[in-house]
Amino acid sequence: MTYCSASYQFSYFSSVKFNSLGYHILGAIAIPFHILGAYCIIFKTPQTMSSVKWPMLNYHILTTLVDVMFGFMVCPYIIAPFSIMLPSGVLQILGVYQGVQAYVGITSVATMAVSMVQIVENRYMILRSGNLTWQKIRIPWFCFNYLFASLITLPMYLEIPKDQESAKSVIFAKVPCIPCEIREDPALFVVAESMNLTVAVILPFVILICTEILTFSRFSRLALKKNNTQLSEMTIKLQRRFLRAYIIQIAFPCFFLFFPLLMILLEYLTTTFDQTVNNISFLLLASYGLSSTILMLLVHSPYRKFLKELFGELIGVRKVARNQTVNVIIPSLVSIKSRINLI
Repeated sequence: MTYCSASYQFSYFSSVKFNSLGYHILGAIAIPFHILGAYCIIFKTPQTMSSVKWPMLNYHILTTLVDVMFGFMVCPYIIAPFSIMLPSGVLQILGVYQGVQAYVGITSVATMAVSMVQIVENRYMILRSGNLTWQKIRIPWFCFNYLFASLITLPMYLEIPKDQESAKSVIFAKVPCIPCEIREDPALFVVAESMNLTVAVILPFVILICTEILTFSRFSRLALKKNNTQLSEMTIKLQRRFLRAYIIQIAFPCFFLFFPLLMILLEYLTTTFDQTVNNISFLLLASYGLSSTILMLLVHSPYRKFLKELFGELIGVRKVARNQTVNVIIPSLVSIKSRINLI
């Protein structure tokens, strides 16, 4: 069975060059935002948000790590629905084994997903501080989640084909439209001969993370309703605002995280191939951290207030500089005019 005909033409948007350029541009845009986000979390988080400061910083660091991995370190050109990639990042230049690059790239996304759960769980823990049973098991539960995220790709790593040339030949027979420059690139690497193992490994983890996020979000809402009679109206409003902000910060960017996975799954199930869709899908995945950081700066009022003050000061400085320039130019023009009149 072939996924495309030999006459299928790769466009610029299907190329490795477009893919790498997209990663680099996203990474270059994201880094300043991540630095600003880290500064806000560390120095501008108010006392009312102190309980979630470190989970937020942990999540922010891991999202930054994902952006760095995709934008600079790995820059994977993924040929889906096959487990084959062509890395073009710093790790490839340094000669790091492609299997290790694949392992590190997937693990960075998986650990970031666990940190998303940690933020939602933290809100539940604050609202239900009297739940002694959960207090006892939450640390082992976190350790299990992070260990699971770290080992999720281990079966794939152990099953990497030893005979790469034979594995490539099998895949090229199914996708004869892959250009020669990609086929002959020595960095091209087959992570797994079949997508079955990839789906079997990643899908249960995605289901687990989604279930945990939805569960803790639901428990937090129930806990907030239960505490209506015990907390002041102002405290309840504040907790609702916090919960809504965290859900927006996590839920909205999830489109960039799950859309690529959905597209790969659809290509796998329908036996179709479109490298342009693959490139755009993984560029969306690489923009998850950037979108999450921007939303964090916008939805949390202390950070939003700081940004308004910061940009207000910058605009004020520019206005002062412009006024000073005008004040210098106008007297100079008046002086020149008076000299001309004297002549």
